[in-house]
Order: sequence, then structure tokens, then C-alpha cells
Amino acid sequence: MNYQEAEMIENLLTDFAAALEKFYQHHFGAYGPTRKYLNVVTDSSPFAVQAASMSFWAYDLEYFEQKWGSKVWAGGWKVVKKYINTTSKSLAPGLDVVALFRRKDECVLSFAGTTGLADWSTNLNVKTLQSLEECGLQNVHEGFFEDFVQFMLGDTWSDEIEPEIQSECGGRLSVTGHSQGAVLAELFAACVNRVDAVTLPDLWRWGQLVHPGRRVSTRVTVTGDYPFKRVGAFLFFFFIDWYIRQFVNMYTCM
Repeated sequence: MNYQEAEMIENLLTDFAAALEKFYQHHFGAYGPTRKYLNVVTDSSPFAVQAASMSFWAYDLEYFEQKWGSKVWAGGWKVVKKYINTTSKSLAPGLDVVALFRRKDECVLSFAGTTGLADWSTNLNVKTLQSLEECGLQNVHEGFFEDFVQFMLGDTWSDEIEPEIQSECGGRLSVTGHSQGAVLAELFAACVNRVDAVTLPDLWRWGQLVHPGRRVSTRVTVTGDYPFKRVGAFLFFFFIDWYIRQFVNMYTCM
């Protein structure tokens, strides 16, 4: 293979990745909550279909905020609070995102999954296990435990997200997330449903104190847990939906 052929293949792969991202953003991410029949073909509850989209909205929060702005998002949801933590772990950039979506008096907290090399360092940080007996967490993967603690120690949880859930949703919410985010959603649900406040430890990374430990209020109740570790079925049926729509549009224009 010569240089021109290699460059052509690289450009094709880049174009394919861009097209796939656009397809996902527009047909799966953007309008998932309005595809009500998907709960039947994926053997899921109607709310789980909406949670699947919200688990992906957190990945591309900036894109969807530009798309809809302050308007109500698909399915009647709207992002009301967000936690964004930009870090550098072992010289690799990292981005942790948690978004609170609300529809009238319903709240869903969505944890973004693996994004970039830094998050892979979190995923691979399995050398030791951590426990937080006070809220029932035992022998937890160290990388996931640290990301959970970092979110809970941040001012966004205490000053913005928890008060919003208390005042607008009666202290009740559902949680969702994909991949790494699914694990964080489950850790969060297990902890807050056990206690009304928890004393979190100091958070150290690479010999540096990231957050001093403190006592944090957890006066919320998780009533629905929708972790998504595999979403192949959802993506497949969204593709079929898109294909049918293209065919119908072509037929009606003839």
C-alpha cells in the first residue's frame, strides 16, 4: 500500500466516523424519547427507552444544548443542572459529565461514560478495592469509586443538583448512565438510598490531594435505576427506523 492509498483509506474512515456520529446524534440521541414503539421491540419499559437517550445526552451535552438551547428537549425533558469536571490524569485529558434532566416533577440524573484516555485510566485502575461502609459500598473498583467520590465532593452536587431535586421533584429521581456511567449510576443509587448524609474520604490522585473529605447530604431517593452497559438493540432499531423513513420520504416525493 502506497502513501496515497493509505491517505485515501484514512479519509474514508474519518468520513464514516463523522457520518456515524451524525446519525447517532440526530436519530438515536436526539429523538429517542419520542420513539415510543421501541419499548416493544427492545423488550423495555417506555421510560427505559427515554433513559437510554438521556444516558447518551450526557456524552454530547454541548451538542444538544446548541441544538435545543433553552427549549424543551425531545420527550419533554430539559437539562436543568450539570456537573462538568475537566481533569488531566497521567497527562491524558479527561472529562467527567453528570447532567440532571427534568420534566415537570420528574428528575433523571445521567452519568456520562468513558470519554478519552483519562477515563480509560479510570477503567483500568483495578489495583485495589475501596469501601464506604457508611452507605453500604464494599470492595468497589478503585477507579469508579474515585470518580463517584469526586462527583459527590464537588460543590455542584451540594449547591445545585441536590437542592433542585428536593425543590422540584420532591427529593425523588431516577438515574441512568452508559458504560462507565452505568457503574457510577449504580454506586450513586446504592449510597444515597442507604443514608441521608455520608462522610466522604479525602480524594488523592497521583500523590496530590484533589478534594478534602467532608460530610455530604444525600437527602434524595432513587426510585428508578436504568444502567445501560449494552445498547446494540437500541442502535439497531434506530437504524431500521431511519432506513424506513428514508424509503418513505423517497416514495412520497416520486
